[in-house]
Amino acid sequence: MSIGLLNIIIKFYSNSFYKYIYEKEGGIMPEHGRKKVMDYLKENNVTITSLASTWNIPVSKMSQYLSGKDTSPKANEIILKIIEAYGIR
Repeated sequence: MSIGLLNIIIKFYSNSFYKYIYEKEGGIMPEHGRKKVMDYLKENNVTITSLASTWNIPVSKMSQYLSGKDTSPKANEIILKIIEAYGIR
């Protein structure tokens, strides 16, 4: 199996998992979650720098996760973990 095909399969299953969470469990899809996290940061005067430090992620990477420039499965996982950890709804 080629790496490209494997990446497509992984992305499909990752997206299917997030869709399942959204539809069945009342969760937040990562693309909607990014805005929710940004709103939370603004409302609570939390900087991306401090969020990145808390999660031990480089600031540039956290910025990419939150802006949607990085929508990899890892980025989506981090967004969902932040949402869960801070009780963002």
